[in-house]
Amino acid sequence: MTQEIKASYKWTVGELIGAREAHDRAQCRPFFRVILIFLSCLAILVGWCAFNTRGWSVPAVLLPLVGIYFLFLRKYDVRWAVRRHFNKRPDRNTNVTCILAEYGLHITTDGGEGKQSWAMILKVRKGTKGFLIYPNDRIYYWLPYIAFSSTDERGRAEVLLRNKIKDFKKIR
Repeated sequence: MTQEIKASYKWTVGELIGAREAHDRAQCRPFFRVILIFLSCLAILVGWCAFNTRGWSVPAVLLPLVGIYFLFLRKYDVRWAVRRHFNKRPDRNTNVTCILAEYGLHITTDGGEGKQSWAMILKVRKGTKGFLIYPNDRIYYWLPYIAFSSTDERGRAEVLLRNKIKDFKKIR
């Protein structure tokens, strides 16, 4: 039996943004991200060609704007929306403690607590800033790396998650 692993952090807007970006990256496969980049560049190019042949027109304006939005601005637009809505959340700035043990996951916050056995966890995704633990395809628990007291604790948590959850993958 392994010793329990404790991870504690404060649920801030930065953590929500990190979790949201990791979740979005986990949901959108690399192939589709490449397609989106290609289509955005194509929209800019077609808009430029439309401007060169017909001058100012709806396609000449809208296509480059759409391409620029998806290539450069969407990330900041989503972050702005998350920041704006975070202040309305009842769980904002709460303390979160996660305990990973042989039996499963135990999460305690300022507002409540819950336990989940490993059998009820569908998948785990390892991101650049933390773990996403999914009890189903839409809901996830965020476990950031900064929540662990040391890199050894984080490594132990990763080994435990890999051993307990069959669908453990790194986000590409």
